[in-house]
Amino acid sequence: MKKLGVYIHVPFCIKKCNYCDFYSISSLDKMSEYINALKKQISYESPLYSDYEIDTIFMGGGTPSLIEPNDFISLVSTVKEKLSLASSVEFTIEINPGTITKEKLLAYKQAGVNRLSIGLQSTNDSELKMLGRIHTMSEFMQGYKLARECGFD
Repeated sequence: MKKLGVYIHVPFCIKKCNYCDFYSISSLDKMSEYINALKKQISYESPLYSDYEIDTIFMGGGTPSLIEPNDFISLVSTVKEKLSLASSVEFTIEINPGTITKEKLLAYKQAGVNRLSIGLQSTNDSELKMLGRIHTMSEFMQGYKLARECGFD
């Protein structure tokens, strides 16, 4: 079976960072509608990939960690139902340190996420502010510790 990596773009952000060139929007009111559209697109396109085994999933953005846990679980359930995942799939989600919660981390674990990409562009709070980041170094450390407590290594 041929291998395939999947990228899922989540274009929502609380605030666009000053350095970011990726497509994103700061209005979160369409998030659930977007997740439902992704699920429909995955369902529609999945027959094209019946000869493939997914060995990596990368959810990036934007800020995928803005997705509510129930919507996240629903999206991943569609991916698992419609696509063939390798038993050793590497499943990564980008998370912004300013959006980490225990509930979300536990949902990621439940869904099979096994790798976190935590966006820390600097350990200096004044540089983070200049870059337009929505978190501090202290908030990063709190989120990192919480991720470890929730079983991410």
